[in-house]
Amino acid sequence: MAYAFSLLTPEGEVFSGDVESVVVPGGAGFFGVLAGHAPMLAAVQHGILAVTTDEGRREYLIEDGVLETDGKKCLLLCDNVRDRRDDDNPVLSW
Repeated sequence: MAYAFSLLTPEGEVFSGDVESVVVPGGAGFFGVLAGHAPMLAAVQHGILAVTTDEGRREYLIEDGVLETDGKKCLLLCDNVRDRRDDDNPVLSW
């Protein structure tokens, strides 16, 4: 089951659309969000964000931020985001 997901930075929207899941780097390790997830507000740390849609998986390198979900939609606000498809160096670095 899909749900609405938005990935935003201070510069604007990076991604917005229906997703099957997101896997996010948190303070205690990675955590996943699926449709119907319990309401949650969580701190996000520097790392790789994995977004799965019906078209496949996309990865983003993200800096610190905050994630909010109510089970029907999910919003992730980050200081900086880089699409890994645009990254010449696959090693995690800024």
